[in-house]
Parts: sequence; structure tokens; C-alpha cells
Amino acid sequence: MPKITNKKYKEFLETGLIDLISKEDFEEMLKKIDHKNIEQARILLILLYFTGRRPSELLNLKANDFEKEGSYLKIKMPTKKQGTGSIVYLPLVRITYVKELWDYISKLPPELWILWEFRGKSEKKIKILLDDGSIHIQKYKDTSYKIRYWVKKWSKKIGKEVTPYFFRHSRLSKMAMKGANVQELKYFKGAKSLSSVEPYLHLSQKKAKKMANMLD
Repeated sequence: MPKITNKKYKEFLETGLIDLISKEDFEEMLKKIDHKNIEQARILLILLYFTGRRPSELLNLKANDFEKEGSYLKIKMPTKKQGTGSIVYLPLVRITYVKELWDYISKLPPELWILWEFRGKSEKKIKILLDDGSIHIQKYKDTSYKIRYWVKKWSKKIGKEVTPYFFRHSRLSKMAMKGANVQELKYFKGAKSLSSVEPYLHLSQKKAKKMANMLD
């Protein structure tokens, strides 16, 4: 796992003290979108909120990865890093945002990237401190920088400061608090090992203890 340098993100992972992203926060962010392609920006937020997948995975989704199956929207989710792909089902009838997602997808050519406005590339540089005290500059191509930029911008408009990965941990933590077991979380996340979903179960216990302390 890469070293986590964002203080708030690290605190969220280790203690669960940072609030989860509520439905109200999500809906307020939808209202604050300022992008040349409002429709696609809304789809981005809807996918982040309901699937909790990595930005790099969402960028690889094409229209033919979506299929209507009865009252559900079926999404064939790819995965990056060392995980495995998985199938995610979203309730198509019960949640209007999922219907909005399908209405958008169903109009697109099958092989089209659904988030093409956010697929730009940018060369990033990171500084690595070596053992001898010298600094090494490493360059790499970051394909999801646009998503991080816009999500942070929209969240600041509602008094928050989150990155796309907060949506990921928020979704999985909420599922854990509602009773999802470790195997279910592993599949939904597209994880390779059970150990990678343990932080969400730990967060669930933290929240349960915090709520217990509110009793009188």
C-alpha cells in the first residue's frame, strides 16, 4: 500500500473520526457542480457515491459495461492494482440517481468511455528522500488528476474538503455498519485479500462504541 501523506485521509483510515459523506453532502455537491459538461460531472459524482470505486477504475468504464437487469443496473467493474473485477448492482427503480445514470449510459455508443471529459493525462512529480539525505525526483503519468481536482473544488463549496477516495471509504464503511460481512465487502470492493477490507469493519466498531457513549 502506498504511503499515505494526507493527514485527514490518514485520520479517517486509522480512527474513523472524520465524518462519512452523507446523502445530504452528496446532493449539495451535485448542486454546486460548475463544469462544461454538467451531465457527465453529475454521473461522475453518482458513480463515486454509490459504487465507491477508484477514480482510475471509473475512467476505464465504457457504456457496454452497463446493463439493465430487471429492476437493477448491472455494472461490470474493472479493477486497478492487484484486485479483481466484480459485478456491482445498483437499484434502478428505487433510487432516482441510478435511473439518471442509466438514462445517460443508454444514449452512448457501446465502446465509448463514459467519462471522457475526465480522462486527461498530466505528468506529476514527487520528491523521494533517499537514505543518504539526497532528494530524487520521480515523474509519472497521473490519469485521474482531473477527478481529484474537481471533487475537491465541489466539496469546498459545501464547506468540506474531500478527495474521491473519501467516497470509497465512506461507501464501504456504511455497508459495514449496515451489516455487510467481510466477504461481501471484499467482493464489492474488488479486493484480492480479506485484509484490505478490515479497516472498514474496524471503523464500524469505532462508530458503534461512539454511539454507545451517547446513551443515557
